[in-house]
Amino acid sequence: MFVSSECYDFLKNVYNANLSPLQYVKLVEREIKNLAESANIGRFSIDVNLPPSAFEKGTVISKTVLFEKKPDLTIEPVVSEFTSFNNGLYVFESFPQKGTAWTKEDRNQIDFLSHLLFVLFTRCSLSKLIQRAQETDILTGCLNSKGLITLGSAIIKKRLMSKFSVVYLNVKSFKKINEKYSQDTGDIFLIKLSSRISSFLKKDGAISRFMADKFCVLIKNSKLADFLKYLTTITIPLEIENPQGNINVSIECNLTAGISEGNNAINSFENYVEMAQTALETTKKPDSEPFVFYNSSMENLISL
Repeated sequence: MFVSSECYDFLKNVYNANLSPLQYVKLVEREIKNLAESANIGRFSIDVNLPPSAFEKGTVISKTVLFEKKPDLTIEPVVSEFTSFNNGLYVFESFPQKGTAWTKEDRNQIDFLSHLLFVLFTRCSLSKLIQRAQETDILTGCLNSKGLITLGSAIIKKRLMSKFSVVYLNVKSFKKINEKYSQDTGDIFLIKLSSRISSFLKKDGAISRFMADKFCVLIKNSKLADFLKYLTTITIPLEIENPQGNINVSIECNLTAGISEGNNAINSFENYVEMAQTALETTKKPDSEPFVFYNSSMENLISL
């Protein structure tokens, strides 16, 4: 039988943890010992299969043992299965300790523990899902401004910003795309553009959508020169609906960009974004290059 103080201590230590499902497994594994021993559990394992969603990759945890102490594997285990949102599946399996005969009440207690852990793991997964949704652009699936600022702030905290730059992008032709074709076509264009850039960046950076046709990219300096060259080559293939039959077109992106180079002296990621936005504004001048690096002479433009 569970001792209430052990249940309380277990919940207190795991309830408010803001972790991924895999990290949460490790936490439960560390904290469940006293609770499992009080129930004469010999082995307690978890099996999880969470399919991917719009905001998260899938999670698979295969028969991970959360607790083990002299299990009697000849006894039929208590198995509890639960289905979560998006058809996720949780399976908990428990064996008694050797020399222990489980009563019906004992089995009910084990089943209660499984229910408790299901609620805790679901809460953990849902919390991460909500957090990811809050940091994701709903149209393109890339980060939104909050998501990129969170990522950039973490890099600054680790004092690694000197290895990165911020690139603020504008699609000069976007309004014409909407006017010539349709807003739906414009949306597809933005989705494909963000996907192309994300594929180029891979693990060397991240892209976010800040406004309708404005993107902000955080990128390693070692990749920056190649990235700027790549921006001049992007064309987006689109299929345009037409009463006489759909037509295929390739649209040049016509991108301009403002770039702010990172250093460890500036402790606010928003400042890097502002500097990149300011540099982008200067590309509107008739004689400007399409890609402009921020410099100190532009400081008075930030407040405009």
